[in-house]
Amino acid sequence: MQEGAETINNVVFPQLIVLSLRKLIKLKAFCVDNLPFKWPSLEMVNVSNCPALEYIFEKKGTSLPFKELHLSSLEGMKHIRKSPSELLHLHNLQTVKIESCRKLKVIFPASVAQGLEQLKQLDLFDCDELEAIVAQRQEGEETIDKVMFPQLIELSPRKLINLKAFCMDNLPFKFSSLEMVKVHNCPKMKTFAASDGNQSTTELKGAAGPSN
Repeated sequence: MQEGAETINNVVFPQLIVLSLRKLIKLKAFCVDNLPFKWPSLEMVNVSNCPALEYIFEKKGTSLPFKELHLSSLEGMKHIRKSPSELLHLHNLQTVKIESCRKLKVIFPASVAQGLEQLKQLDLFDCDELEAIVAQRQEGEETIDKVMFPQLIELSPRKLINLKAFCMDNLPFKFSSLEMVKVHNCPKMKTFAASDGNQSTTELKGAAGPSN
């Protein structure tokens, strides 16, 4: 922070609709001072080919109203959020597409996954270290006993050579709107998801099983 700017405690982009960061080989963070961002009109985040970026969202509270998240070729990204244990609200998120993020081991903490009530499409491709879509429950998340994606229509995990399960804790999932599952080249995946007793993957309108 420069001299004379000490009173600035956040950064606000009130009219920003699309955030697109591409081929920025030295980009490490959105702000050197780690100030919290607010973008109340944001609808899409698209980040690709930024190899030095280790996370997308800062530790401090940030307004995250966007509907689409596209991440690709982020070789250094280990977490979507800087501090994966902190609560993150993505209640408006509808589409997630993640490709070639080779150090990413999980996509969502359990508390975040529980709040993805608007998610309609989840497309994951070529993430070598990805082990699960939903992380193991942490301290403060013990009361979470299942995860519901009521609006999810399409789920596509492909070329995820270390993917073992949908959830590390094997929590029951409910996908009441799911129509299509595409699972391809996920050789370590033995169980798609634990059933809550009300739905199984055999009821889906279209499904492709694991392929090595």
